[in-house]
Amino acid sequence: MNAVESDRPVSGKSISAMITAEEVLALIHISRTTLYRLEVNGLFPRGHALTPHLKLWFYNEIIEWQEKLKDPNSELSIALREMAMPKRWRKETKKQ
Repeated sequence: MNAVESDRPVSGKSISAMITAEEVLALIHISRTTLYRLEVNGLFPRGHALTPHLKLWFYNEIIEWQEKLKDPNSELSIALREMAMPKRWRKETKKQ
């Protein structure tokens, strides 16, 4: 089992694995631009800058995000569908 697959208890506290942008992208198969766009719009967990050149995400937060996507009626699923919809369709949909 690799460290990313589970949280490990240390001194009674749970330590969650952190992963790089490349590892996040390998899990969810989106572009780096889309990853940062989702993050800026509050639709994806925020990464944590450990140094000026290293940003990491908590693995368990990525898994929780994926779980929310399973529910088509979740706020996240609805927001992502609206984001993916062409702008001209968004206006038409809201008028109806």
